[in-house]
Amino acid sequence: MNEFNKDSNLELIDREIQFLVRNENVNTNDMCVKKAVICFDLGEFARLFRNGRTYVTMKGGKTILQSLMTKQGITPDLKKEAITAYQKILMNNYSM
Repeated sequence: MNEFNKDSNLELIDREIQFLVRNENVNTNDMCVKKAVICFDLGEFARLFRNGRTYVTMKGGKTILQSLMTKQGITPDLKKEAITAYQKILMNNYSM
């Protein structure tokens, strides 16, 4: 996980968050699957990287996850992943 200390690798997290923001209102099945995978990635980043929770919050990831949790017309899987990722950001010690 030390590789995330490099700016070029943190850019990948930025890109995932920006993807969610840009496509917030696109809710096709294919797009919901992509968004669910990104939610999972953000949650795991927040859980495993020492400063992950702070970084995701600072970059607006927590806000977009909140939006996805309450969005109408998305798949149940996407809603579940958004809620789980949000929980991981809030928790100090998250284990499954």
